[in-house]
Amino acid sequence: MSYAFKQPEIKIDVAKEVFVVSNQYYWLSKNGTFIISERLGQSSEIKSILPDTLKFPFQKLAVKKVPIVLNEDIKFNPGYDVLGAFSITPDSISIIGPDAQVKDIELVYTKSLNLNEVQENILAEVELDTDNQLKGLELSNSSVLIEATVEKFTEGIIDVPVTIVNVPSNVRLNYFPKTVQVSFYVDLNRFKQISALDFKVECDYNQIVNGNKTSFTPKLVKYSEIVKSTRLKQNKIEFVILK
Repeated sequence: MSYAFKQPEIKIDVAKEVFVVSNQYYWLSKNGTFIISERLGQSSEIKSILPDTLKFPFQKLAVKKVPIVLNEDIKFNPGYDVLGAFSITPDSISIIGPDAQVKDIELVYTKSLNLNEVQENILAEVELDTDNQLKGLELSNSSVLIEATVEKFTEGIIDVPVTIVNVPSNVRLNYFPKTVQVSFYVDLNRFKQISALDFKVECDYNQIVNGNKTSFTPKLVKYSEIVKSTRLKQNKIEFVILK
């Protein structure tokens, strides 16, 4: 009668008492009668055990290391921006779970980091987004540390010579303008390091072969590594072929 108010737990030795059939794990009650009897005590007599078979839904576990991607919505005060890239620590995590679920996961995203009017360095702990494909999986970390250096930025404009490439040796042409303006966005501390030698603007002669074009479309093929963004302020170079 006492078992109506409590449910004794029986430990099953999976290595010794469980057998496998077609990737399913089974335990038969007849193999555990002695253990159950011992657990219930001498005052109890086992007549039968129902169900007589237990089926265990075990799955093969897999471990996979995947990179973390920051999900952010950060608004800076005018003239401020991130210098370089965001630092994420750790930059990857290990996920553990059923192989069928783990194998398709290539990236892990953070929950959104929302900041406004930022003009100071960023240091924040952000949780990982486990609501979707990570649900039910074990993770080596549940959050990451986000760091970023914030600096004052400015825009500059510089004149860069235009080079025409792939011109046949028997072709002479003239083009105008000979230089184009390139705007660039860089942190204020390194603004004076920028020069025209950091940039290269080209037009490709092959662009006008077999066509009736009278102008080239210039392309910025080289720019300084320290600038955050660039833009050509002119998109057309006129030319004439000299006879």
